[in-house]
Amino acid sequence: MIKINKYNIPEYELLVDRYRPILNVKREIEVSLKEIQETKDVVNIMKDAIGIHKYYTEHLYILLMNDQNIITGISEMAIGGKGEVSVPIKEMIITLLLSGATRFYMIHNHPDAPAILSTDDNDLVNTVRFAIKIIDIELIDSIVISSDGEWSSYEVENDFELEESENDIYNITFKEDDPSIDR
Repeated sequence: MIKINKYNIPEYELLVDRYRPILNVKREIEVSLKEIQETKDVVNIMKDAIGIHKYYTEHLYILLMNDQNIITGISEMAIGGKGEVSVPIKEMIITLLLSGATRFYMIHNHPDAPAILSTDDNDLVNTVRFAIKIIDIELIDSIVISSDGEWSSYEVENDFELEESENDIYNITFKEDDPSIDR
């Protein structure tokens, strides 16, 4: 008989205790692997442990990991309607910081659409990449899963790894005639 290891990972929810955010463990989720080797591993976890492809509205999760690609947690960041979900970037960053994650995947579903990242999905990836660059947390990939279980990702659709020039976020230029800048 083949023994399949099972691991429990926390599902976090972001709460506010008086004036400070706290990360609360909502429940433990049983998964069959603890270390992520490839994007397909994330898809399998999201389908098997969460059932994201069965949801009737869009949901967005982040899968939190450390430097060794060990899963440290998962968090549902947003629930939307049939064709869209509003992503709270600030709350995502707070969750990433409080969890101690150094890397993560962003995963959402398309209940009534194919597993292709939309223009809005690609814009979200670029916005998140920009927002997390300065805090040195890596977005490994953004994955979309359709109701039939098919999936695609930013990396697959764009045929390259998510990378950004070191100068993109720090390239600031000043206008010579701007009186508000004290040099």
